[in-house]
Amino acid sequence: MPADYYGDAAENTYRLCLGVARVGCDVQVLTTDADGPRRTADVEHGRDILVAAGFRVRYAHRLPYVTVTPGLRLRLLLETRKADVVHLTGCNPAIALPTLAACAAFQKPIVWSPRGAMRRWRGGGWKIGPGVTTTIGRRLAPRRIALHAVSEEERAACAARMPGIAVATIPNGVRIPPEPQHEPGDGRLRIGFAGRFEPRQALGNLLEAAALLRASGPAFSITIASVGEPRLQRDLRDRVARLGLGETVTIIDRGSGPARRNFFQHLDLFVLPSHFENFGAAVAKALARGVPVIASRGTPWRQLDERGCGLWVDNDPASLAAAIRRMSAMPLAEMGARGREWMRREFDWSAAARRMCNLYAALSYDLPLPLTEATTELSQA
Repeated sequence: MPADYYGDAAENTYRLCLGVARVGCDVQVLTTDADGPRRTADVEHGRDILVAAGFRVRYAHRLPYVTVTPGLRLRLLLETRKADVVHLTGCNPAIALPTLAACAAFQKPIVWSPRGAMRRWRGGGWKIGPGVTTTIGRRLAPRRIALHAVSEEERAACAARMPGIAVATIPNGVRIPPEPQHEPGDGRLRIGFAGRFEPRQALGNLLEAAALLRASGPAFSITIASVGEPRLQRDLRDRVARLGLGETVTIIDRGSGPARRNFFQHLDLFVLPSHFENFGAAVAKALARGVPVIASRGTPWRQLDERGCGLWVDNDPASLAAAIRRMSAMPLAEMGARGREWMRREFDWSAAARRMCNLYAALSYDLPLPLTEATTELSQA
């Protein structure tokens, strides 16, 4: 999984491919070496790379600073012709439209995972790429097609954008560590955030909440582990300095290595103040490691309250500060244990892989789609 820039988005696709290979599917992935808007990953091109039994990847080289990938379309035609079922991820028109057209030409069934691209959040606008892809894609798509959503919110968005096409809700899974490890702290409430630096991740709200708590709240520290555009990183560091939080907030690179592996074991509480999340894999990772969570209402984690492992709150500084104050007086270890059990019971990758294989089989044999069987709700409508 060399594309560190894309974080959970790349990891979720990798885990799903690994899972379906383990339950008997033969998985051939065709992708690019892109590792962010400008970087490419150091990978071998032009041949299949065996990742695991039944799971191979072929990388096509993307030209620097553009989205053009010579050779990808020809290989796409060859792989589509051989496949029993095609699984398309994302809404990049340069990849999605040729894939849909190839499936129609060869009469191949397709599962399409938009990965949040069909949803909009207030203030985020509507990107041209997904809009073009969904408009043209409806006309190009083969008869046997199903959209794959990872939350009920995404299912509703897909149904609205692509009416008349079946939508299967199969949430992402999460790796459950054998035993969560928690390092003792210094007495302060250790708060963490992990994600990409981008506008929808309202880190400014968390920092403003920290400023409110500094005046009247529990002793705390915040660790932010993230990657993203350098400009946004500079803006965040400048904001930390302006708020006088330099001794309270630590910013680390979320790339691979010990900092990423050991991040959660140094936390008492995880906070995700996002305007919009299609799934919010960082929430699942925190819970799987026994760390309770505060998530904003832009995420699909409404059940945090009823499961007794966190709070689902409005995404503004005052609400976040109040939630942190409230959580500081709650039994965090017990809440973390409940969250871990929830993840173990309902969000195991092997279960997601089996459900996806059922969807592949239904499309391949032109059977009724097992949509209700594949649904695990993160939030209630």
